[in-house]
Amino acid sequence: MRVLVISSCTKRKLVRVAKPLTLEDFKDPERRIAREKELSSSMREAAEMYTGDQHVEVMRGVKGIRERFGTQAVCVRIISAGYGLVSEDRPIAPYDVTFSNMKREAAAWAKCLHIADDVRETIRGWPLAIFLLGDDYFAAIDTPISPSDDGQRLLFVAKPRVATRLSAIGVTWVPAGEHEVRDFRRLVPAGSEDRPILTTNLKGFLFEWYARCLCVEGKPLWERTCQDPTADTFMEAVRKGVNIEPS
Repeated sequence: MRVLVISSCTKRKLVRVAKPLTLEDFKDPERRIAREKELSSSMREAAEMYTGDQHVEVMRGVKGIRERFGTQAVCVRIISAGYGLVSEDRPIAPYDVTFSNMKREAAAWAKCLHIADDVRETIRGWPLAIFLLGDDYFAAIDTPISPSDDGQRLLFVAKPRVATRLSAIGVTWVPAGEHEVRDFRRLVPAGSEDRPILTTNLKGFLFEWYARCLCVEGKPLWERTCQDPTADTFMEAVRKGVNIEPS
C-alpha cells in the first residue's frame, strides 16, 4: 500500500529573512547558490519550511499514515515556484516567488524548471498519486496527465473550473470548491479543528480526513480508491474521517 502526494508550496514560510531569494536569483544558478550560502543558517527541509494551512494539514495526514503503516507508505513531493518539484526532505532557502504573480511568464518559467517532466517521471511506479494543487499550478504541470502504468490511479483534488483539464482514463477528479467548503463547515464538529475551513486550505483538510480513515480501514480502502474512477470512494472516506480522532 503506497501513496504519492504532490502538493503546492505556500507563501508562508517557517523562516523569514530580510532578503529572501527572488525570481532573479533562481534564474541564475550561480547566483542562487551564492545566495543560499548567505542564507545557509535559514535553510530548512521543505516539509518544515512551508507553514501555510494546506501544507500543515497535508503533513498531519502524512504523519498519521506513516505512524500506522511505516515511512515508506507515503511520499510527498512539493511543487515550488522557485525550486521546481522538490522532495520533502530537500533543504531550501526562504524565497518570495509565486506562480500567481507571474501571469504570462508562469508557463515559461515552469518549463524552465522542468516541472511537467519531473511530475510525469515521479509518478512512475506509484499505484495511487494524489494531487493537491491550486489553480496556478495546473499550468505548471501541463495537464492533462495520463497514468504512467496500467492500473495506476491519479486523483486530483481541485476546484470545478479545472475539471475539464483532467479528463483521461485512470484520472479521478475530486471537487474542492465553494460548495464543498460550505458542506464541510456543516459537517465538522464545532471546535474540532484549529483553523477555519476555506477554499485555500480545503484540499489539505480533505487529504487529512481521508488519511484518518485510511489509518482505520487500511488496505481495503486504498484498493477501492485505486479502482474507483469516480470521487465517491475518496469522499466517503473523507466524510468518515471528519469524525475520527487524529492519531
